[in-house]
Amino acid sequence: MRHDTAFVGWRDIADALGVSVRTAHRWERDHHLPIERDMSAGGPIQPTLRLTALAPWLNAADMQRDAHVVWIRRARRLLVALADYCEARGDRRLASAIQSILDL
Repeated sequence: MRHDTAFVGWRDIADALGVSVRTAHRWERDHHLPIERDMSAGGPIQPTLRLTALAPWLNAADMQRDAHVVWIRRARRLLVALADYCEARGDRRLASAIQSILDL
């Protein structure tokens, strides 16, 4: 379930990114998608993706444009999908924030 500007759990993260759970796992492993895990809760450890961590991750990928043109196109599509997802869930403020990241 989504809490404020964080997506909690692999299904919610994958839905927000517009990819499969397997792809989200691969992006974390291969491309260092900034997934957090709260180990202090005492219950099951839930992966969390915060919107505030996503922008620097995309900007870092953008710096390697020559080597990763395909990856950058995918990252931009990811942000568009995330904005659409937020808009569909009625969170226009978050969708607008994502759009401002795209406009950088």
